[in-house]
Amino acid sequence: MTKTKDKTRHLKKRQLCMLQALREQKGLIARAAKAAGISRSQHYVWMKECEEYKQAYHDIVEFVLDEVESTALDMIVNGKNPVMTIFYLKTKGKDRDFVEKQQLEHTLGDTTRIRELINECDRQFTDSD
Repeated sequence: MTKTKDKTRHLKKRQLCMLQALREQKGLIARAAKAAGISRSQHYVWMKECEEYKQAYHDIVEFVLDEVESTALDMIVNGKNPVMTIFYLKTKGKDRDFVEKQQLEHTLGDTTRIRELINECDRQFTDSD
């Protein structure tokens, strides 16, 4: 028995059909539900009530994500998508300081009122002692 079959051996036929449809539809729930002949809400019921189904679904989502990431990396390596390169560096390269930093500048102008409030708070604090 394969690893996948071991994980899903207790699932019902309709659940297995939905999981197969999810694989074929790249994890898109609405398309998979339509292909499997079930409602989207039934998928969410199974997600809530059946840990094996939920884990199998998450495995499919992870597989699809790996495939998309692989495609994105191919586009980056082949120089076909500079926007993808920037996006990848911003998300995966944070530890290497590939992040956008925002610089905020603020001018207070006349700080007289702020100083008055601070002094008033100081007086209230010392009066309460």
